[in-house]
Amino acid sequence: MKTMRISQVVAGLLLVLGVGAVTRVVLSGPFEVSAGTLGIAGTQVTFGVYLDLLSASLLAFVASIALIVSVYAGRNLRGQRRLVRFGALLTLSFVSLSLMVTGASLPMIALGWTVSGLLLSGLVAHRAGPSAQRAGAAVRRQLLVGDALLWTGVVAAFVALPTLDRAELAGAVSGSTALFVAAAALGGAAVVRSALLPATGWLPLTAEAPSPVSAYLHAGVVNGAGVLVALLWPLFFAVPAVLGAFIVIGAVTVVVASLAAKTRPDVKGQLAASTSAQMGYMTIQL
Repeated sequence: MKTMRISQVVAGLLLVLGVGAVTRVVLSGPFEVSAGTLGIAGTQVTFGVYLDLLSASLLAFVASIALIVSVYAGRNLRGQRRLVRFGALLTLSFVSLSLMVTGASLPMIALGWTVSGLLLSGLVAHRAGPSAQRAGAAVRRQLLVGDALLWTGVVAAFVALPTLDRAELAGAVSGSTALFVAAAALGGAAVVRSALLPATGWLPLTAEAPSPVSAYLHAGVVNGAGVLVALLWPLFFAVPAVLGAFIVIGAVTVVVASLAAKTRPDVKGQLAASTSAQMGYMTIQL
């Protein structure tokens, strides 16, 4: 149980940091903590975190969910095997999601996104039985499709923009073919992570995961589309066709997933379909 206590401590520290960041932003405005900035082929990339009101609030939200889930997991999984592995994966996923919502640049956001997806697939496979291992592998493969789209978007944005830093993104965006490719690829990554059509298949597979993982997934991880579009809004706003595609994909997902939620015989399958429908509504809002 020691690793679960470590998860709880890390989540608590992240919550303190999140609340502190929100307070500082409200009082003093956005700020950046950077390990350095590189100019690569004329494009600026900052390695660090950038905290404005949006990202600081998201950090506090992620940390709140993390603390609740880590406490729940400590009770729900008491006495089970492989808790050291589970606690390590859970803790690292908290950190990677925190990086995703606070990354100072698109590559930093993408790094947190990819690592969190890999850790999630490991958590799905926690039970170590054949069915759990197959489900974890299938989830990993499908999420990696979204990651491939994400990094394609990063490369296209690198070509299209003079900076990939969030703090300067609004003033850097200008229309181009590369920018359209970037927005479309990033939009595709959002569709996969939020289990929207045609990428709903991975979410029911997570039924193999312990209940704390399901809670963590449905409360936060699957909301990746909302987080990505909100953080990179200037980029998506410059490509209305992608936003129009979100409306169509979201609406179709709402209809199909809502029908599936009414017909699936298993409770976790109903939950997965219901979550996809909710993500459809979120995408329409975006």
